[in-house]
Parts: sequence; C-alpha cells; structure tokens
Amino acid sequence: MKLFLSVILAICTSLAVYAQQVDVTIVNNSADPELRLVDVHITQAGEVYKIEDLTYQTGRNASDVAFLFAGFEVDIRITTAKSVDPANIRTLGSTKFTGEEGDAYVLVLNGVLGTGFVANPDERPITSTLSLVKVPLEPGDPVQNTGLFFVHGSTDMNKFDLRISNRAGIAVRNFTYGDQTSSMVEVKREIVGMQMFEPGTQKLLGGFVVDLSGVTPITVFVLSGFQTPGDNKSSTDSLSLIGILESGAVVRYPLTSGSQSARVQYIHNMAEPTYGVANIWLNKELNVRNLQYRRGTAYTDFPAGVPLQFGVSANSVQAFTQVRDTFDLPTLRPGKRYQVLFTGIRDSARYVRNPDSVNVKIDVLILEDALERSPGTDSAAIRVVHGVQDAPSLSFETRRRGVLANRLTYKQGSAVYNVARAGVDTVMVRNLATGTIIASFQMDLRGNNRAATLLATGFLDPARNNNANPTNYGLRLVLIDANGTATVLTTAVDTLARDTTTVPPDTNDTTSVYWERLVDHNAWTVAPVPASNNVVVTVKAPTFALARFDVIDATGIRRASYTATGSNELTATIDGSSLPSGTYHIVATLPDGRLLGTTAVVIAR
Repeated sequence: MKLFLSVILAICTSLAVYAQQVDVTIVNNSADPELRLVDVHITQAGEVYKIEDLTYQTGRNASDVAFLFAGFEVDIRITTAKSVDPANIRTLGSTKFTGEEGDAYVLVLNGVLGTGFVANPDERPITSTLSLVKVPLEPGDPVQNTGLFFVHGSTDMNKFDLRISNRAGIAVRNFTYGDQTSSMVEVKREIVGMQMFEPGTQKLLGGFVVDLSGVTPITVFVLSGFQTPGDNKSSTDSLSLIGILESGAVVRYPLTSGSQSARVQYIHNMAEPTYGVANIWLNKELNVRNLQYRRGTAYTDFPAGVPLQFGVSANSVQAFTQVRDTFDLPTLRPGKRYQVLFTGIRDSARYVRNPDSVNVKIDVLILEDALERSPGTDSAAIRVVHGVQDAPSLSFETRRRGVLANRLTYKQGSAVYNVARAGVDTVMVRNLATGTIIASFQMDLRGNNRAATLLATGFLDPARNNNANPTNYGLRLVLIDANGTATVLTTAVDTLARDTTTVPPDTNDTTSVYWERLVDHNAWTVAPVPASNNVVVTVKAPTFALARFDVIDATGIRRASYTATGSNELTATIDGSSLPSGTYHIVATLPDGRLLGTTAVVIAR
C-alpha cells in the first residue's frame, strides 16, 4: 500500500495534477481549558498521519503532514493531546468521508469535555463534537463576491438570526449551537457588519466587523468562545468570530457591538411600614417610583459592567440626599437577567429573630439566571423565593409538579426554575422545623411561555412582629410575572389525605423530597448504579398498581415520563442511552396527583 501511494504521489507531482487531492483544514474551536491542545489523527489507505498540539482557535491544513487523494476514504479522529496527558488520551470526535477530485473541507472541533460549563440555553448537548463543512471551489461571481459558510460553535450562546450589512434580509435564521449552514451565503467583497439578533425581533445580541475584501473566495466563519465566559470555569474566552482561510490560517474578529446591558426586575418584600410604598434609586437617581409592598416591576434594561448602587426610600422622598438605605453591589454581566429583591425591616428590636439566625434588617437579594419566559410554549417556569422573615426553613410542594423548592431559608431563592406543563395547582408550604404543612394556596400558572416568581411573604405571627396587621402582613404567597403583574394567591382547602406520621428526612440526604411520605426512601431500588444505558427503577408500593415516573434533570426540566406498573412493586425501565451523563431525579406521581416519592439515577459513560 505504501508503494501504491508513493507511485500515485510521484505521478501527481510530475504532472502537477494537484486537483486529484482533497483539501482538509482542521480547526480547534473548543474553549474547554482541558482542550487548549488537541491531537489530530488522519488515516487514509492504512496510513496514519498526525498533527500534534493543535491549539485553541487555530487551524492546520492536512497537507502539512499528508496528501489526501480523491476516491479514498479519509478517517479523521481528534483526541486529547498526548503532550498534556500521555497516559489518558480520550477521543473527542471522529468522522469518515470520501472526497471527490478537487473537494475542500473544513473540520471544526466544538464543545467541551468536562463539567462546570453553562448548559446550552436551547438544550443542545455541549459535549465535544465535530462539524464537517464541504466547501465549493468558488462563488458564482468570484471577482466581485465571496462565499460564506457559518458554524455555530459557542456552547452557551442562544440561537439567533444573522444579518450581514451589505445583504438584504436575514442571512441565517434561528442559528442554534451545533448548526452549520448547508448552502453558501454570497456577499460582495467589502467591509461588512455581521450582527446577531434575537430570532424574530430587533434585539441586538452582538456583532462583528469583518473585512471581506481580502479573504479567499470561500470562507468558513465559526462563532467561538463563550457568551458569559465568567460562568464557564471563570474562562476569559469571550465571544468572537473566527474565519478559516484556504491556507488553514485563522483570523479572529472580536465582539464589537451588542448588549452592554442586563435585564432586571425589582421585587418589593420589605415589611417595613415606612416603605409600604417605596421609591427605588439607582446610582443616586430616582429609578422607580411608588413600588408597593408585595409587588414587582417588569424587566427593564440596566447598565452592565459598571458599579451599581441601589437605594430605597419612602415614596415621599424626592432627593437622594434623604435616602437612608443604600447598597453597593457587584457589576451585572451583559446579556444576563437578574431579579433584585428588597427585603427586611429597619428596626429589628420590634421584630422576632429569624429562627435560622438570618439577618432581618433591610437587605438586597440578587437572583441570577432569571427567566422572562418559559422555554416551552405549553409550559410554565416558576422560581420560589423565601421572604418570610420570622419563618424557619420551608419547603414548597405541589400536587402536579412535585416539590418546587426544598429547604429554603429566609432570603433564599431556588437556584433553578421548575418547568412543567402550564395549569392550575395547589401549593403547600411546609415548616421543616415541625414537619407540618402550615398553609395551602391555589396557584394558576396557565399561559403560554409563562415565567413567574412565587414569593413567600409576610409573617408567620404578625402580632409578635411590631403588632403588624394580619391582613396586610400575614403569610401570603404572591405570584409575580415577568411583566410585573402580582397576584396574591387564595387559600386552598386540600381534600387529599396526607400521611400524618411523617418525620423530617435525613438532613444529609440533599436529594430527598420531603412530602406526605407514601413510601419511604428504603422502598426504592435502582440498578445498575451508575448506568450507561437502561436503568430499572422499582418502588415497593403494595397498595398501588399504577404510577407515573418523571425523569427530571439538574435544571428542573422534565426529560421523559414512564408508566410504572406492578402488583406489589411498581417498575419502569428508563432509557438512559438518550440522556447525557449526570444525576436525574425520578419523581413518582399517582393518578390522583399525589406524590408517591422520589429517588435518583446516575448516568455515566
């Protein structure tokens, strides 16, 4: 075989028939710190060639190490670099193809290897993968125009519409991580702006200035880096665009425009009588006037990347010099959404101490990763905030959704949203110090793409807290929507029987769900642990013959549902092959809506 290839090479060289070769450029676009260096293994006709230590945001042409011929299958495998860890080389992706005479390809490594990275907002998997782009020889008008192909390789960037300044209309629609354009975008050779917009809107997400006047006839552009680098293992690789030239060289274009603002919603939870109707100040300027207790604002744009000072005052105060309560906070990150919750009272001597020793004086709580809408059209997303200053740790439990939030202390909000089908539900508030449900409320979460915050507010015992009026300051749940609409939930009568013999769960069991326990944690069996494919989940429940097992991921998203049946044991087989590696909660619900119990499964590969 070696002799055969040598003969072909000699013939091609003597006749200068280089068109019989296949051109392949390999690009490392993985922003994972562990993959700053990768190795490329190229196999054709039994011969193996290697490109070592291909660095992040650089490219190499296969012709640097081998001549690849048309009509012969090419097998390319990218691995972790031998120079970094020779004893534990891992394959990051591989592809096989057979090129025709004169074909050109760009192969891009995207994604990450380890953990600690932000999940893709469009639920695309972010594990390392390869994108292979077949590039034509030239555009329709190679003198005036250049042809462009695009690859979306930024793991935490939202999908977007791409516009190019010298081209009418949208060049690429709904461009989502992992996508690549299948057809060429032909534009005039000149300096252009490439801008990313939220799909279907005029909201600018970012942009780049690219000089196309001197590029090759066909160029592949790859979106690179992170939208929020600080959230991805404290990376410094900010969003950029890289262009892969015919030679294998890579040109980097930094982000030159885009959102320099964050989105913020205010929530008023101060049970301070002086601030029953409050003014909110931002950087010494009056920002919101007459915000009432237990109310919120709509999300608005805020300056990002600059120091912020918030202030609160009575609505009668008209000058910042009279503001008594101010708070200096860290800068907000561009493109992120936050909720700013004002909570607490001024004179703690008139109020009881928080049972968990949390400071009850006026404070600001910053909740990150807020949502303005649910990720699904038929679902509703909800975040829970514990704002009852004389209450111990609470859990918030529902009939339809299971546990919304478990073990929240005062001034804590749930880290992730609970996302489930929109509908009406009953919310029960459980006092974890006594193990009893102290109140139940009716919650209406119907509506398309609805995202809301469920605020627990007021006092458990108003009389012991400045002798507050129970009507105005008693325990309430308030549903605050993204547009600022606040709905005080009505008390619900719960007619379903509950097991009154329950005891608080093991405090070391952070995955358990504390509920009216129909089965205890010892009733569950899961095999195998961990699992790589199918995993069998069984619960001993002799009095029940049917249940639904929901598979919930770490972000609160329901990934799948299974029907569990059996006479003495309810059993279902979970298809783990369709799930990325991680820990998933199995939430078992009876046909009447009661929660049977929960367990966890671990998927590892």
